[in-house]
Amino acid sequence: MTGRAKLLFVLTALSLVLIGQAVLATSVKRVTVNCPICGREIEAEELVSTNNLGGQDTDFLTRAGGQNPIMIIAITCPQCLYSGYLGDFREPASEEFKAKFAAAKLRPLDSIEKPWVRHDLIAQVMKLKDAPAGKLADQYLKVSWAARLADNPFEILYQRLSKSEDEWVSVHYKELENFERDKNPAEREVDDARAVLTGVDAAPAEQRYVMVLYALRKLRDHGENELVAQAMPLLQPHLDADDWSLLAVRVNASAEIERRAQRKALVYYTQASQSVETSADARIVHIYLCGELQRRLGHYEQARAFFQKALTYENKPAWLDALVARQLTLFPAGQ
Repeated sequence: MTGRAKLLFVLTALSLVLIGQAVLATSVKRVTVNCPICGREIEAEELVSTNNLGGQDTDFLTRAGGQNPIMIIAITCPQCLYSGYLGDFREPASEEFKAKFAAAKLRPLDSIEKPWVRHDLIAQVMKLKDAPAGKLADQYLKVSWAARLADNPFEILYQRLSKSEDEWVSVHYKELENFERDKNPAEREVDDARAVLTGVDAAPAEQRYVMVLYALRKLRDHGENELVAQAMPLLQPHLDADDWSLLAVRVNASAEIERRAQRKALVYYTQASQSVETSADARIVHIYLCGELQRRLGHYEQARAFFQKALTYENKPAWLDALVARQLTLFPAGQ
């Protein structure tokens, strides 16, 4: 786990990765809990182990080899919509909170079968519990992570590559064996996708489709939606007008679910960074995340200002300078 991952673990108590070693796969066990609001019996999954084999995105999403815990840990009662994590369902609710919950109207934005919807409902419950801004920001960040992991519109096209296109992917993966092996795997995948895009114009015509699709799929996997938007025109010549139109709509709709949560997280991280109750270490991380979320939303001037502010702190963590320097390379030319 990287230094910044350890710091965020302390600050947010996500408890999603094993410290010191990676295990082979995420494992869970089935448990039964009762909803503390309506009493309904609910079957849930308790996280037993996970790993960080896929590295960590630059907004601190830890990527497991196998199922990601973010897609498992959020629980929603199908009867009353009370939502939380396993510990929340094991704690009784006061009569005062039950009355407050009954008077409120939780609004699921889609099916509660979708993890991002359950995480969003948890945020709504946390507001009823008067959670501080930093906690709400962390929760909306989880919503964005769950949305990112839930859907990649490029996957269906990627699974239908021709034999020759599959061969290009195989050869490329062999070439990657020694590509930035010392780097965080998640950052390495983003850098690889960007490098592939720079070579599209010079590539043989028959290779350009698979190269663009490969890169777009990788960038979407890591929530680099602005980089996807910049590269999408490279894919358009390879699809007919109707297929292109449908794909563009799907890509934008999928990204907007993530962006909505990022915008909400940004509001609360900004509030938390200004609060006198926020610790010095947490404040630096909140300010960095404000910059990173602004960057992911395409607001580069604001992102740069937050990054520069984070760098001014004397007690900044050791990882910050290098990470900010890297993130600035993702800005479009002239920004």
